[in-house]
Amino acid sequence: LHFDQADDAQVPVVSTVLFLSPEGVGGPTLVTAQRMLDSKMVQHGWLCRPRENRLLLFDGRLLHGVIPGSGGQESVPSNGRRCTLMVALCRERPELRQREGNVMPDPGSTKLAWPRMATAGAPLDAVGRRLHAATAKPQRPDVVRVWKDVDPQA
Repeated sequence: LHFDQADDAQVPVVSTVLFLSPEGVGGPTLVTAQRMLDSKMVQHGWLCRPRENRLLLFDGRLLHGVIPGSGGQESVPSNGRRCTLMVALCRERPELRQREGNVMPDPGSTKLAWPRMATAGAPLDAVGRRLHAATAKPQRPDVVRVWKDVDPQA
């Protein structure tokens, strides 16, 4: 998951995803209601499933990303790749220079609770992340709970 940001640290007014792949190729895009400076972790988000020529538009300040996995259609070749075109619409034309400004909060050093909660228990090494992504099963409802306690004892 990530926040969109131009090289000059502008946050887009609107972010867009145009799906170019056939329906069922790749995982859906999850858009949460989480903003970078929110002090609490939000609980809901929206899924947009891939379908050729589908255009997703959303508030550019929101945390979003691709949920790993297949779209679930048996007729889609297993080697199909998700292909999208993303465009961020800013109020002003971004300056082209080295990135400055805010980056995704570091879960280890931020005072915000949600980045630590969102990454708790996530694999840190590349092999672990790939294995986790290959076995992850996305939730299917249009409106979903973004974060879920997996260990109520923690």
